[in-house]
Amino acid sequence: MVTRRIFKTLLKMHNATNSPEEKLKLTAALTNFKQPKLIDKSIDLIRSDDVRMQDVAYWISYSFSNYLARDKTWKWLQDNWDWLRTNMGEDISFYRMPFYVARCYSSLDFLKEFEAFFTKNMSSGFDRPLKQAIETIQWQADWKRRDLEAMRKFFRDN
Repeated sequence: MVTRRIFKTLLKMHNATNSPEEKLKLTAALTNFKQPKLIDKSIDLIRSDDVRMQDVAYWISYSFSNYLARDKTWKWLQDNWDWLRTNMGEDISFYRMPFYVARCYSSLDFLKEFEAFFTKNMSSGFDRPLKQAIETIQWQADWKRRDLEAMRKFFRDN
């Protein structure tokens, strides 16, 4: 399949370059596929030797930005939380994890699951990021409730 070849080519380019900027551009591409198997492969790469530890947060953030990958990324984050804490616990990007998750969700039902996970797994460094992330999900849910139908109508009519 063409998309698998493209994925392999992008990964080969990612692994061959020494340029941090190129690595991040290729990371964005590798985490933006629509095919479930390629989404899984991209998420599985996070803990591999192909991803430098300083780039893990980008892989996670970009994976959350892919609408089709966000639920799998959320599951991966929960399943790999101890690994993340061990390997990134002192890094500021680790404390941004609640925000990486929150910016992609606009459901008060999801908020309950989100709060339960981070409340159980947070340390004092997560106080502010967690509050900000909760507010983000709340205002996105409010916006969606208030304006979604008007936006749909606008795009249907234009």
